[in-house]
Amino acid sequence: SGTSLEGASSCDMAFTHFKWEVSSNTDIIQYSEFELWNGDSQVSTAGAVATATDVRQDFGSNEGADKTIDSDWSTKACCWFNTIVFQYSAAVAPTKFRYVTGNDAPERDPVQWTLKAGNGGINWVTVHTQSSSASITTDRNVATQFFQVDMPQATLSPTPSPTVVNTLLRWTVSTNAVDGSTGEAETQLSE
Repeated sequence: SGTSLEGASSCDMAFTHFKWEVSSNTDIIQYSEFELWNGDSQVSTAGAVATATDVRQDFGSNEGADKTIDSDWSTKACCWFNTIVFQYSAAVAPTKFRYVTGNDAPERDPVQWTLKAGNGGINWVTVHTQSSSASITTDRNVATQFFQVDMPQATLSPTPSPTVVNTLLRWTVSTNAVDGSTGEAETQLSE
């Protein structure tokens, strides 16, 4: 959580990438849709991309990772992967998520996982962990219950703090107006 500053407000940080790492004790995983929600509204998957990062057997376009965000509950991602990275076209701050079960084999449903968030797909922060087996419906092609997302908080200050300074400034001079050489005696910055 963020540092408290007088007159400051706190808000959820937003991220462009979410990584769902299923750690169920089965090698075969399947689900139809993965849905992030903010309150009562589902986060749009328009322009989003889903990529399985640990494919052990490729089932091709019929059951690929992209099926988890196609808004079609009759399609699914299956079978030999545990991790999918979802990249959204804009940063989002979900409050909850759920998934839709596949069309067959309830034993393939994810029951243990970690959901992580990040920007750029490099550095991740854990926003949900299901370490004990979740009770998932055995009904097929139906949405599971919602699971809470614990987004990190960012603290917004109404005015910049005088102790906060930019530590990097880059000034590039490509040429000067006289003879093409460059030189500098002193640079001053002011507010």
